[in-house]
Amino acid sequence: MVYALKFFKNLFVIAILIAAAILAMRYFSHISRTQEANAWQDPQTWTNPDIVEYLQNAPIIAQEPMASYLKRSGFKADFSNKVYIVTFANKAQAVFKPEEYEVDPLPYAEEAAYNASVFLGFPHIPPTTIRTIKDQTGSLQLFVKTDIDLLQNGAFHSFLQRVDQEEFALLKIFYFVFGQWDTSPGNLLSIERENKILPVCIDNGTIKYLQVGPYGTMPFVVVSPYSPTRSTITHLPNLPDKIYRASELLQSNLDISHDALRHLRKVAEKPYSNEHRRFFIAQ
Repeated sequence: MVYALKFFKNLFVIAILIAAAILAMRYFSHISRTQEANAWQDPQTWTNPDIVEYLQNAPIIAQEPMASYLKRSGFKADFSNKVYIVTFANKAQAVFKPEEYEVDPLPYAEEAAYNASVFLGFPHIPPTTIRTIKDQTGSLQLFVKTDIDLLQNGAFHSFLQRVDQEEFALLKIFYFVFGQWDTSPGNLLSIERENKILPVCIDNGTIKYLQVGPYGTMPFVVVSPYSPTRSTITHLPNLPDKIYRASELLQSNLDISHDALRHLRKVAEKPYSNEHRRFFIAQ
C-alpha cells in the first residue's frame, strides 16, 4: 500500500512537471513569435521572403474595419474605401484592401510596388502580397506602427523638415519612375530608425499612371488611366505617337539598363492576369 501511494505520488509529480514544461514551452514560443513580429517593424527586414509567406498563409485571429481601429488609436481615417486590419497569432498585424470590383488593379499595384522595391533595394514599402480572406481577394500589407499621425495639423510640415533628405529624394524618384502621383500625407508614414526619420509608402495602388514626354517645353505630362475615355490624352493636341512609362523616359538620365527594365517588367507582370497587365506595361 505504501509503495502504491509513493508510486501515484511520484506519477502526480511527474505529470505536474510535464504540464509545467509544456506551459513554459508555449510561453517562450509565444514570446519568440511576438519578438519576431516586433522585428518586422524594421524596414531592413522587409526583403525577407518569410514575412510575405507568413502574410499569405498564417491563420488570422481577428479582423476589424481600419477606420474603427485608427479612431480608437487616436488617428484620423482619411479614406472611404473598405480597408481592414487583421491580427495574426504572433501579434503581427496587416492591412487588407479587398478588390472593390471584378477587375480591380489596385491590390495588384500594391503588390507590384513592393516587388519592385525589393528588386531595387528600396526599403520603404512594407511587405505586401495578395490573399483571399472570407471569400474576398485583395492586397495584404504588413501594418507599420507609428506614433505620428501625418494627417494632424502641422504634422506633415514637421515631417518634411525632419525626414532624411536623401531617403526622401529616393522616394520621389521611385514615385516618379513608377507613376505614383497620389502623394498625399495619408499615403505616408513617419518612423524613426537609428536616429533618422524615414518615410514609409503605404498606399501604392495608383502606380499605374502614365506619362507623355516631352510635350512642348515641358519634360512630361501626367496622363491618368482611370478615365473611361482613356484619360486626358484625348484633350492634349500634337502628342507624340508613343506613350512612355516614366521608367522609359528616365532611362538615360537614371542610367537604368535595358536588362533592369526588362526584369522590372517581369516582376510587374508575373502575378497578374491579362486584364491587370495592361495597367502596368507601356502602351
